[in-house]
Amino acid sequence: MIHISVQFYSGGGTSGAGGAGGKVAENTAKNFEIDSSAAWVNDKKMQGANPDTVEGMTHSERVDELMQGLKISREKAERYADAIEAYGRHTSEMQAALKDTTSQYHQKALDLESYIKATNRWAGGDTYRSLNVNAETFSKSDNIGETISFNGASTWYSNKENVKGEVRLVSGTQSKGTGINHLSVHSGEKEVLASDSARYKIKKKYWEGRVLYVQVEEI
Repeated sequence: MIHISVQFYSGGGTSGAGGAGGKVAENTAKNFEIDSSAAWVNDKKMQGANPDTVEGMTHSERVDELMQGLKISREKAERYADAIEAYGRHTSEMQAALKDTTSQYHQKALDLESYIKATNRWAGGDTYRSLNVNAETFSKSDNIGETISFNGASTWYSNKENVKGEVRLVSGTQSKGTGINHLSVHSGEKEVLASDSARYKIKKKYWEGRVLYVQVEEI
């Protein structure tokens, strides 16, 4: 399993170079250096989303949409809506909470995984996300064929322009992911939410200007 460590900082806002904006929750990592010159509030911030974007729908509208779309009870729809909203507002905490039974977000993280499994698979083509790693170091690493996994659910975007950062993953499929643009807390993001169980193999790397793209394939 490749050493990919994406750092998320919870609490205290964006920290400075190598800063200390709060507790760090990180994914598995090895084989390359982390770029400490950039710190991010959470996964949404790293992908370029604006956390102040007006919400796409109210809680009750989200519940109704889930009930009708999935043909589920109001109780289950409430749990799914709460989980989606918690992920939108507390992304890093939700990602860390999946395996932390003491976290206040643990049940919501489980509900989010349940929602992803219950809904339609993503079939809309390429999706993109950033990695907070040094592009030059990663480009020179012998990591073709290595496997990438994430800590908890991961955010991807079908709109290439939504993604920032000098290293960007590209996946042609998301068989363990679902589009949540119609339910996302931040409207208009073209967001695709992938399950914690999703795994990706690095196929190739290529530069577009100063951006290193990493083509991955689901496994």
